[in-house]
Amino acid sequence: MKIQIPTASIESGKGYVKFPDGTLICYGQVTALAKKDNILWEFPIPFIKEPIVLATHQWSYENKGSVTVGKLTKENVGIHIYDDYNGINLDRQAFVSAIGRWK
Repeated sequence: MKIQIPTASIESGKGYVKFPDGTLICYGQVTALAKKDNILWEFPIPFIKEPIVLATHQWSYENKGSVTVGKLTKENVGIHIYDDYNGINLDRQAFVSAIGRWK
């Protein structure tokens, strides 16, 4: 069985996709000085309630890196990147996606 979604009813823009059933997916990339910065990532489109957020660390030395999700609202989420390589803090990137409802 093949399911077809009419693409004319799907709206997309920089960092988001809105589906006609009310599903919203926002995605992006943040850069922070590892262990030092907490980034507040603003969703390109606000959700109607707090979404589910997934964050992944780009890479790290000796597998000592991670990214954590902090305070979450309908409009934004806090991101903290950790990476410690012999006490050196470097700029690191995290890829973030949020899935929820826009209507």
